[in-house]
Amino acid sequence: MKEYALITGASKGIGKSIAQLLAQSGYNVLLVARSEPDLHQLSESIRSSDKVEAHYLPIDLSTDGAAEQVTDWCKSLSVPVTILVNNAGYGLWGRFDELDLSAQLNMLKLNMDVVVKLTYHLLPLLKAQKQS
Repeated sequence: MKEYALITGASKGIGKSIAQLLAQSGYNVLLVARSEPDLHQLSESIRSSDKVEAHYLPIDLSTDGAAEQVTDWCKSLSVPVTILVNNAGYGLWGRFDELDLSAQLNMLKLNMDVVVKLTYHLLPLLKAQKQS
C-alpha cells in the first residue's frame, strides 16, 4: 500500500497509537507534533518495525500559518495523502474566570480553527486520491 496517512498530535497518546496502528496496517505515515525528539523516535521505530515510510514535521499547530506550512510540506513530499487524522489538541482544567484568557484562546484556536484550516487546505490533496 502506497498511501499516506497524516496524523497531527502524533508524538504521544492517542495520536501516537493511531500512527502505530496505521503503520501496522501498511500505511506510510506523516507525523506532525511539537516535539521533534518524540517524532524522530516514533518515525525510526515505525520504519524499522513496520517497514513503511515515516516522515515527520515538528511544528506548533497553534502558530499563525501552521496549517499552510503542513500543507506545503505535504505537497513538497509529493505523496498520495489518503487519510487525515486531526488529533492535535488539549484541554484546560479549572475555573473559567481563574484561567488565563490567552491560554483559553490558544486552546480554542488549536482545537477548532486549526482543524478547519488543515482540512480545508488538505482537501484538494485528499480529493485527488481515489480512496480518501
